[in-house]
Amino acid sequence: MKKVIVLITTILVVFSSIAMTSYAKTENDIIANENIALWEEILDNLEENDYGGAYVQDGKLHIKTKDSETLQATLFEILPKARTSSNIIIEDDAKYTLQELNNASDKSMEVWEELELDFVAVDEEYNALLVGAYEWTEEKKDTFMEAVGIKNVIFETVEPIEEQKIEYTSAKEEEQVTRDGTEMFIGKQAQNEDVKEKDGRPIVSTIGACILGNDDNFKKGFVTTAHTNISNQPTAKGQNISGTYNDMGNIGKIYDRIISASKGIDIAIIEANREIKLNNEIYTEVSGKGAKSRGYLVGSRKPLKGYDCYIFPGFSNDKKDPYYDKIQVNINSINCKKYMTNPDDEGEHVFYNLLLLRTIDYKRTYSGDSGSTVAMKYDNNDNYELIGIYKGADVKPCGEEPSVYMECKAYSNSEDRTDYKYLFATNWQQVEKHFNVRMY
Repeated sequence: MKKVIVLITTILVVFSSIAMTSYAKTENDIIANENIALWEEILDNLEENDYGGAYVQDGKLHIKTKDSETLQATLFEILPKARTSSNIIIEDDAKYTLQELNNASDKSMEVWEELELDFVAVDEEYNALLVGAYEWTEEKKDTFMEAVGIKNVIFETVEPIEEQKIEYTSAKEEEQVTRDGTEMFIGKQAQNEDVKEKDGRPIVSTIGACILGNDDNFKKGFVTTAHTNISNQPTAKGQNISGTYNDMGNIGKIYDRIISASKGIDIAIIEANREIKLNNEIYTEVSGKGAKSRGYLVGSRKPLKGYDCYIFPGFSNDKKDPYYDKIQVNINSINCKKYMTNPDDEGEHVFYNLLLLRTIDYKRTYSGDSGSTVAMKYDNNDNYELIGIYKGADVKPCGEEPSVYMECKAYSNSEDRTDYKYLFATNWQQVEKHFNVRMY
């Protein structure tokens, strides 16, 4: 029996068992901003040794602990009595503290190559590690648990698919562009004129946010990914970036960039040309003959496990198969280590501190969507808060071990992707901190 303690203004203790199910908001079920602000205040003031993790389910913040009485006392020191809430539930069933889970995740690096791991994530809902590999044996599972020193482990097999399912919306009528052609929208794709694909086309990525600088050296610009890097042709400062939307031509240059596995950052900062206007609008969906709905980024938000979010893929202006619809995902972990085929700037392949996003429906990202906005719905008026910048759904390429995985591939020349159960993103908070920028 799990002990559950609900915090309300008069402190009522309730005992019951609860089902551990994933929470996904509906379009009309928006978590009140004051509740989220309270949750963030609590978690910002808790040490990792104080609790075993936190997650959102059914519009409530669940905090797991080994010792509910000690945690209650800590919470009452943090918050005035008048600000306690029935939307906070303490679950007295944690076996490990969050610090112990994070330490165990770090220890997984000792056996990463031996076990051919693909990702290791801290799952705060189940007070466990979620670990993915292309194949598991009981011996491998024992080796992993012995290495990390904990028993709460969820083992997953990373499997390919027979056919990638991507939803496209063919716009039969082009949008009538009435805005100034120099206005740059979030979600539009940009191309690096100095870095080419194998067929000679410029590398393409998506604008994830418009930003302002916090110093005199950088005024305004855009955020996208930096991993548009062929191994011998990485993106570099000073390279020219052009906008594919409305034939905008040159929109700026790469001002700064970093691909750091240890920091979990894969970001390029584009400094906008003086005449470029910023805009915080995003396309949210397509309905009927190419008619588009727009939403707005109104701020940013600290990610928590359980938040329902959306990826807004890039609009490439491809008249044959334009793709606009947002992709629903759920934050499965805010602390994930992931093997990426393309290494970082130091040659490292395992990226730390990534957001692990679980797909909800059958819509999928596609080539060029890297850099897209990952945002959480703020209200029912199509306003959103920025959570992260989409990095990718990377898997081992054709011809690379393990062979058991590659034997499942039907076409050696097809774009190699998984079933997209999980996608990965850079945490927006890391972007702001590292580059000293803020949302426009």
